[in-house]
Amino acid sequence: MSVMKITLLFLLNDKHHKGYLYSNKHKTMLNYTEIITSLLTATTTLGGIWLTNFLKPKGEDKVSSHLMKKQDTLDKLSTLQQTLHSDRVNLWYFSNGTQYYTGGHLQNLSCFAEVNTPGFDSLEMQFQRIPIQFFERLLFKLTQSEVIIADERNEQDDLGIIHRQYGVKFIVCTKVISKGKWVGVLCASYSTLPPDIDTIKVKLRLEASKFTN
Repeated sequence: MSVMKITLLFLLNDKHHKGYLYSNKHKTMLNYTEIITSLLTATTTLGGIWLTNFLKPKGEDKVSSHLMKKQDTLDKLSTLQQTLHSDRVNLWYFSNGTQYYTGGHLQNLSCFAEVNTPGFDSLEMQFQRIPIQFFERLLFKLTQSEVIIADERNEQDDLGIIHRQYGVKFIVCTKVISKGKWVGVLCASYSTLPPDIDTIKVKLRLEASKFTN
């Protein structure tokens, strides 16, 4: 069986000024103008979408993602604060800093998000990229245990003094683990020692898994 021959005719002089596809075998005439128009329209639409995305500021997606993550974290912290009946809950993440003159690595700890009861001032803006040495006492305890409680009433280091200035007398902290790595700290602070402190420690530890990066 021979191959069908297809002849493409442009009928430029007919009263409709349309092009047709003519088949020698079946004598079938198809309007190809509409097909080409559809293809051009689709191509133009896809090109416009691509151009819009190409010209979109690269940082916009990162900002949007950060804001969405921040709001999601605040919602979780708000729920956690109500569950634990705490005066403050906050989430801290480790971050890389610069280097010491000796070449040693400097690591920081920053407050990513926080929820406070009325009358409790926020720590978030003041505690960004703080060298981890400032939190050495609590961090060392966390290397020994998954969750700790610290009595800040008589601590004389800078951390204890600042805690009391902000109304914190007791603080419960637990590690935040992501993919097997210690990436942050989740804390609940109290102006008075809660009677169900052991239950609080268990709940805080369980909730920490919701705050991985």
